[in-house]
Formats: sequence, C-alpha cells, structure tokens
Amino acid sequence: MKLNYLKAGDYRCIVEEYNTKTSTRTGYSYINLQLVVEANGKEVRIQKSYCLDVCKNHQIMVLLKSIGGLKKKREANFEMLYQYEYWASLDYDDYGNLVVTKLEVAEELEDEESSDDVFDTGEEEDDAD
Repeated sequence: MKLNYLKAGDYRCIVEEYNTKTSTRTGYSYINLQLVVEANGKEVRIQKSYCLDVCKNHQIMVLLKSIGGLKKKREANFEMLYQYEYWASLDYDDYGNLVVTKLEVAEELEDEESSDDVFDTGEEEDDAD
C-alpha cells in the first residue's frame, strides 16, 4: 500500500459545511468550516476554525467582509460562505497535522495552480536508490 501526503502550498477549496459552537472550557464561540480541497482530481477534507468573540475574530470578519457576508452592524451571514471558492494555504504543524494557515476568496488571487503532482508519493526517493 502506498501512502501519499499533500504537499504544503495553496489550493482551491470550497466550504462544504459550517457549524458554530461554544467551548465549555473557555466560553468562547467558534465557527468551524469544513473545507473540501481539490488537488489533482482528489478531494481532501480539512477543518478550519475561527473564534467569533470580540478581539479574536479579525480573520473571519475580513473574510466575511470580502464576500459581502458582514452587514454594517457587524451581523454575520455565514450562508454567504457557500457561494464562493477560496484559496487555502496549507502547511503541516509540529505534530504532522495538515492545517489551514490562511483562507482567501479565490477571485482575489491569481490562478497559481501548477501542473506538478501535489501528492508526494515518495517515488523520487525510490528512484535515487
């Protein structure tokens, strides 16, 4: 069995689902975005969470404002998240987990997709032997 991993980089994605929850430990409210990343015809699902509380919500406010999902009185329309494609910057954390480091609306960025294989199969290492 071959194990593949997704190379770190920028990928197109959509929001498949979202939910909001309040942490029982911290009392903060969060929005959890379930993203579907498209890479070489394969779909990879990953979660990105944003805090919704005062002084901790700047990133999600910027994203919502860019898609028209934030009204003048700061009322959020999360349903707008479904109507756009995004660029997700993916990287690996210290524990080897794939994480979203940045999420932007796709129309604001140039099409940076390359034809290179984005899944590392380790074949380069096998060929060197």
